[in-house]
Amino acid sequence: MVVRVEAFLGIKFKVVPKGDKWVIRSHIADKSAKKVTQKLQDAWGDIKNPRNANDINKYIDRFNAMVIGMHNYYQMATHVSGDFSDIAFRATGKSNGMNHNGKFLPLEKHGEFTSLFIKDRYGKSKRCRWIKGRVIVPISYVQHKYPRTEFPLLTENILLLHESPKPYYFSNEADLLNRIALGKTAKQVREEHGLKPGTSIRPYLTTKQIEAIDRLQRVDIVLYVGKKKLVKRKEFEKFISDNIEI
Repeated sequence: MVVRVEAFLGIKFKVVPKGDKWVIRSHIADKSAKKVTQKLQDAWGDIKNPRNANDINKYIDRFNAMVIGMHNYYQMATHVSGDFSDIAFRATGKSNGMNHNGKFLPLEKHGEFTSLFIKDRYGKSKRCRWIKGRVIVPISYVQHKYPRTEFPLLTENILLLHESPKPYYFSNEADLLNRIALGKTAKQVREEHGLKPGTSIRPYLTTKQIEAIDRLQRVDIVLYVGKKKLVKRKEFEKFISDNIEI
C-alpha cells in the first residue's frame, strides 16, 4: 500500500500502519506552519521591541489571543504538540528578556494570572512566562483534542477573517446557531444527556435539527463574511425569520 499525505484546511493527514491495523496521523500542514510561525514571529517582535513602552500590554494581549486562537483550531491535529514545540522555537528562540530603548525587561518564571481563562487552560504549564506582571501564553503548551465537527465551515471563516480571533468568537456563534435551531445551547443539551464537556451533541440530535444547524451555519457565514464581525443575535434571528424556514 502506498501511503499518501493529504492536506485539508491547514491539516495534513497520513495513514500509517500500527500493529495489524492502520491509523491516521495528522500534523499542521507545511504552508500553514510557515504562516503561523511568521505571524507569531512578528507578534513576538512587537513585544520585544515595542514602539512605545506603554504599548507592551497591547502587544501581549494580541500575542496571547493569537496563540489561543491557533491552539483552538490546530488542536485537531494528532501531533499538534510537537508541531507547536517546533513553531515556538522558530518564532521566539531562546529569549530570556525583552529590549526597549536600551532597557531590559526580563522574562519571569513566576507570576500571577490575571485572566481566569488563561489560568484554567495554561496554569499547569511550566512554560508560562511573565513580563512586567503580564503572562505570556506558551506557544508549545497544547494537546490534541478531538475536533468539534458541528461548525467546521464557520470555524474556518472566522480564522480567515481574524488574524488573532478571540476564543469567544467561536463559542458565541456556535451558541447563537444552537439556540435558534434547538432552543438551547450545546452545554444545555449535554447536561440533559449527562455528557462530558466537549462531547459532540450531533448523535443526540434529529436529522431535521442537524439540517437546520447546517443551513444556519451557511447563512451565518454569508453575513459574517459580508460584515467581517460577529453577527448580532437579534439581527440574525430577524434575517432567519424573514428568509429561512427552520
